[in-house]
Amino acid sequence: MSGRFAPSELDREADGIDPDSIDTGEPIQLLRKLEEPTPPGFLGRLRRRIDRTKFAGDATTFAWAAPWVLLRELLGMLFPTEPSSRDDSERPRRP
Repeated sequence: MSGRFAPSELDREADGIDPDSIDTGEPIQLLRKLEEPTPPGFLGRLRRRIDRTKFAGDATTFAWAAPWVLLRELLGMLFPTEPSSRDDSERPRRP
């Protein structure tokens, strides 16, 4: 395989397949000639963009869910549905 992105010997051994021995056919050979180098800093910019998108999604999810969670907690304090954790012996008795 001739190209700037040729796998290392370690990658070839890990896969157990020699990429040079695979018949890719004519269309793939033509596409290899169109290959361009990745500009410096591209992966960093890509990672930052993905992180910004993920943060925006997480912030939107939190902003939408937080009021409902708070309302549920408030209603749970006002109208408890679960029995108290106190033992019956600790409960004051009515005369």
